[in-house]
Amino acid sequence: MTRPPLRVTVSFPEGTVTLLPRRAPVGHSDPIRGTSLAAYPLGESGVDAVRAALAAADAGASTLHPAVVEPDQQPAAAVLGLTEQQAVVVGVALGLRAILFWDGRRGSILACAPADQT
Repeated sequence: MTRPPLRVTVSFPEGTVTLLPRRAPVGHSDPIRGTSLAAYPLGESGVDAVRAALAAADAGASTLHPAVVEPDQQPAAAVLGLTEQQAVVVGVALGLRAILFWDGRRGSILACAPADQT
């Protein structure tokens, strides 16, 4: 993904929720209440690349939820319960420039610069 995410819509069994930086969630926010969420555009490698990056970041067993990242309407995977640091490590491993991260209270865009470019 070349442009930073502007918002993400995540599908949960209970319904969808849309997250925007510095805004309240829109839709069914029960699944994210009090927990974090990181959204990763899938790119060509797909879900397997996200799972591998989560394992490498020692993020534990994570359930992936289908999502769409805008502005490009790109398929994505949303992961609940990561710390901000884990979310960035996974983003770096996936080669992303930025991700949308929900910290349990508000959304923000996190830069995912490789260690040699910080």
